[in-house]
Amino acid sequence: MGNDLSKPRIKNKVKITSTAVIPVGTVSQHARPLSTPATPVGIVTQNVQSPVTQDAKSQAVNERNPSYQVTLDSSIYFFDTVRQISEATELLAPLKAVCGVIVKALETTRAVHANKDEWGNLVDEIQTMQDTISGQITRLQKDDKRSHSPLVTDPAVVEPLRRFTMSLGEIFEASSDALKGSNKGSNTVKRTLMVRIDAENIQQYKEAVHNSFDKFMVAINLFTAHHTKEQGSSIFYLKPWDIAAIRALKIVGNPGGNQHQTCTGDTRTELLHDIRTWADDQTSTKQIFWIADRAGTGKSTVAKQIVTEWEKAAKPVVPFFFSITAADTMTNAQFCSTLAVKVASLAGFGSFRSSLAEALKQDLTIETLSFEEQLEHLVAGPLKTTNRSVLVIIDALDECDERGRSELLSALLNRINKIPMIKVMITSRPLVDITDKLQNQPIVYSRDLQGSGNSDSTTEDILRHLDYIFTRSRKLQRLKHHVPRLGKLANGLFIWASTAGKFLERSLDLDAALSAIENMRGLDDLYTRIMECAIPENDADSRKAISFILQAILAAQRPLSISEMQSL
Repeated sequence: MGNDLSKPRIKNKVKITSTAVIPVGTVSQHARPLSTPATPVGIVTQNVQSPVTQDAKSQAVNERNPSYQVTLDSSIYFFDTVRQISEATELLAPLKAVCGVIVKALETTRAVHANKDEWGNLVDEIQTMQDTISGQITRLQKDDKRSHSPLVTDPAVVEPLRRFTMSLGEIFEASSDALKGSNKGSNTVKRTLMVRIDAENIQQYKEAVHNSFDKFMVAINLFTAHHTKEQGSSIFYLKPWDIAAIRALKIVGNPGGNQHQTCTGDTRTELLHDIRTWADDQTSTKQIFWIADRAGTGKSTVAKQIVTEWEKAAKPVVPFFFSITAADTMTNAQFCSTLAVKVASLAGFGSFRSSLAEALKQDLTIETLSFEEQLEHLVAGPLKTTNRSVLVIIDALDECDERGRSELLSALLNRINKIPMIKVMITSRPLVDITDKLQNQPIVYSRDLQGSGNSDSTTEDILRHLDYIFTRSRKLQRLKHHVPRLGKLANGLFIWASTAGKFLERSLDLDAALSAIENMRGLDDLYTRIMECAIPENDADSRKAISFILQAILAAQRPLSISEMQSL
């Protein structure tokens, strides 16, 4: 069990570096820290000591290091929790144990000072996950009190719960390693040599924990729906086979766009107000809200903001974020089945679940039908049986292949007027094929990100975003007076502002980097400069590797996903 948690499950797993190897004490092979090798490692010195002497010194050092003991105790706690989840016969106990794991992860992660803002965002999101699980526990406890039978565990819930716990373990591992590194040494200089955990690595941890949490929530929501029905709280009773059939539908790995951030405070206020008003207006005949604008203007950020708001308010929302970063979100192959499972996992959609289960019972080959037939049988048909409204958010439709997005739009336009309880928000670049289908449609409300046509509002939003970036960075605070100039250089592109901020944050010579940025024109210049810094002219091996990867990308018959590029 311990070995499972110590294996990296995130590609390009974070490498935490320090000025010296941190010595560790010996612990049981069943209860060793997540990042600790089986054999203790001592600090390498000129006089090589015997293993016994090194081990004794390591143990003595660690006994004087309170943070080491805290992380060791927490590591054992993680292992015990994973074991409890795997061995439990009653569901509430492992759910409560996972809440304890979250508390441990939060306690450790909050103490990390390297990249504090990125960690802070992750902490907030994990806290929200804890609140969600606590709500599920409360709901199940109420139903369990009304039942005379025990709440037996379901393997379909236990496995995603175990994976979610393991992803929390990886976050804990990184943060506890950082703490051990920052507590190393007694003088001020050594204490300030904090371990750095790059923002990209934190983003990887965030995506991993979100993806595992999303899968767990689908499983627990279906379980809860089935359990409450068994207790007679709903007339829409589903047999175990029905739940299993719904769970068997194929869904994409990251439909919620966990790689995206929400809007910076006080930005896109006009657009967000318009979306909220449209979505809540039950009398509107405009069932589709289409946001079309060029790449880098923040469309996905707006989509993520709406999804987050709806989820926090417990309002029915089903997101599908197309993305070229993964093979399953580059096509529409699993679009209908993903939507079906996500709607089925929503509270209050018992009639949808019953109708979906019946459709799957009638035709076991639904997922082999045409896209339009899948949309009808898996989504549109079952939605007709419910009176609950639901907001579907389709982000980055232009990142779906051309044939796939054409099928999706045709099927949607043909059937959406027959299901008035559904509203669909779509974001995309204004590509010709998408524009031809959506423009001038009576049920489509279309707009760009400029709002009422005043480009100054976008510039002001970018200035607020840059001000936020510079204010939260100790390194960039002294350069805040350059924000107005950078806001103009962004030319309406949030992606330019964000990328420039990251470039400056990681530059060793801030003044030179700022001077270079202020002489750039557009996103291409910025990316070129970043590539030049990443691959120096005298680094022949790196240039050869990059040349090989670019050749493969250009020669590929279809766009390659990020994971495929990483494999190259």
